[in-house]
Amino acid sequence: MSVENAQDWEKRLARKAFAVSLVRDRLGCGCPEEVFNNYRVNQHEVASIPLTQLIMGDRLLVWIVDGERMANPTSNGPDLIRKGRDERERRGLNRFRLVWVAHALDPSLASHLIRTADRLGPRVHFHHLRVL
Repeated sequence: MSVENAQDWEKRLARKAFAVSLVRDRLGCGCPEEVFNNYRVNQHEVASIPLTQLIMGDRLLVWIVDGERMANPTSNGPDLIRKGRDERERRGLNRFRLVWVAHALDPSLASHLIRTADRLGPRVHFHHLRVL
């Protein structure tokens, strides 16, 4: 992830209205209003992959990655989904969502990532957004 993207995403997510819009409108989360009263956003790294981490109300873990800069998306994508599920469980959170930001995503890779999330259970989700 470029430093500029990381800083821009963190800055925008620090605004509650933007974070709520992302989680509710774009990711389709039906979280109750009180979840949005307490959230944290920071830069994080998982398996040498930089990402922006959003934790909403101690219930929802969201990892946002720059898919344009992913070195090996075929192996890194599923690995991030598994690690996100594990982190969600370690923290005692309810759901995990991996958000892959890229203008384009190969349809076979997208299907593979969706299947990976589906196999890990109904509380693990994969999202592709062209822009954050």
